[in-house]
Amino acid sequence: SQELEKLALFAGPENTLTPALVTQLASHSRTYNIFALVDALGAPGFHQRLTSLGHLMDLGEPPARILGMLARQVRMLIRVKEGVGANPAELASTLKVPQGVVKRLAQQGARFSDAALKGHLAMLHRVDFHLKTSTGSPRLWLEWALVKMGPG
Repeated sequence: SQELEKLALFAGPENTLTPALVTQLASHSRTYNIFALVDALGAPGFHQRLTSLGHLMDLGEPPARILGMLARQVRMLIRVKEGVGANPAELASTLKVPQGVVKRLAQQGARFSDAALKGHLAMLHRVDFHLKTSTGSPRLWLEWALVKMGPG
């Protein structure tokens, strides 16, 4: 509500806001950015993934939580790909997500081979190990993983 009030005040008497102004003025929320990050997994190139990660890290999101959400997304993509042709309502119930999310997961999953998704999941497990056992920068480990996690 505070963000909407800020936007309304900025709009002034013209009552005009463009999408670019909304992006510029509105604070980035963690919820938005974690979904922006997982949605960016299917995008070519890694710029969008790294930008979303940067926003999350700047907001103080714990690296372990980011890693957990990435792993969750990859596991759901694998499950949706395995369930192609299944009843979407049943798949949504199994995954405990709305049917619209299953549709988006199917679209995103189509950009990946089964082998790529399983490789990404194994890589995320390695990153988890390094986050828990090394003194290296968590951000660098996450960036490395996101650079490698493009579609394919």
